[in-house]
Amino acid sequence: MGFSNVAVAGGRIAAVGPNIAGNAADMIDARGKLVVPGLIDIHTHTARFKEGPALLPRRGVTCWIDAGSQGADHIEDTIAVAKTAPQQRAC
Repeated sequence: MGFSNVAVAGGRIAAVGPNIAGNAADMIDARGKLVVPGLIDIHTHTARFKEGPALLPRRGVTCWIDAGSQGADHIEDTIAVAKTAPQQRAC
């Protein structure tokens, strides 16, 4: 596995390579860590409470699937929570 630099512009990966030219407002030393564009969590219970979806992006999760937090009788509640999630795009 090789090591590289990652340039991010506008919240998106702009370039990956050993030597990226340009000025950086911030630099992060990510040695010993994984750098990924986003993770999909295929089994969450995020929709149990309104604040649940907002917790996931801070953990690198950009797409989530609720595994039936509130049961079939409350599917409308789950949908309402999902519609307030900060990550609205399809996976």
